[in-house]
Amino acid sequence: MAQGTSAAAYLDGYRFAAAELRSRRHARGWSLERLAAEFGANGVAISRVSLGEIERQVCRAAPELQAVAAAVLQVEVGELFEPEEERKLRRQGEQGDYVRQRVACEILGVTKQGIRYLERDGVVTREAEPPFEYRRSALEELVPPGSVTLPELAKRTGLHDHQVRLRVHASKLDAFRPWPGGNYRVLPHIADRFVRENMPRELKVARARELRLQGESYEAIADNLGVTYPTARTWTMNSGEP
Repeated sequence: MAQGTSAAAYLDGYRFAAAELRSRRHARGWSLERLAAEFGANGVAISRVSLGEIERQVCRAAPELQAVAAAVLQVEVGELFEPEEERKLRRQGEQGDYVRQRVACEILGVTKQGIRYLERDGVVTREAEPPFEYRRSALEELVPPGSVTLPELAKRTGLHDHQVRLRVHASKLDAFRPWPGGNYRVLPHIADRFVRENMPRELKVARARELRLQGESYEAIADNLGVTYPTARTWTMNSGEP
């Protein structure tokens, strides 16, 4: 962000993706890598990881990214990204870079009582007048958007909570505590890789069949589970698809 530019001005025009963005990509049978390549061919460099975060609404898409996505997928921008009215509603709990306590709790993953403890310990401070007292950028430095807890990661992999914790203690999983004594969290790209590497085969097969029944392409399934195209096809052959 340019020096002297407010967060509100900087985010003006930035919009969250609608489910249609992912649906349109899958309808073409494109992986995230393929879509990233299409962006590159249109003069916008973006990684597969960043595109995945935009699809999952971890972050907003810049206006130029919205325009290229619409051009590549041959639809209107409004079909791929949420309407301006919806974006405004999403930001009702915000004023510029400052948010209400409710939003601050959502960002940090704590209760109102929990945020009071963090204030007492000097981890979080109220930096402005009510009701928009908490600075979003400061909160997201503590808990980056899209980061997940160890129990959430355990649920996604089918592992027990203690198995995931053991990997953290053995330095086999890069996790962080947002504050002293806080619950461990894992950044989204690390979590995605961990899930692909540690999900048991039977769960991957079940997930592949579930995705196929939902209409996902073999290439999209392979990308989602970190397997080859032939493997994804083999796993879903008896999924009951029409």
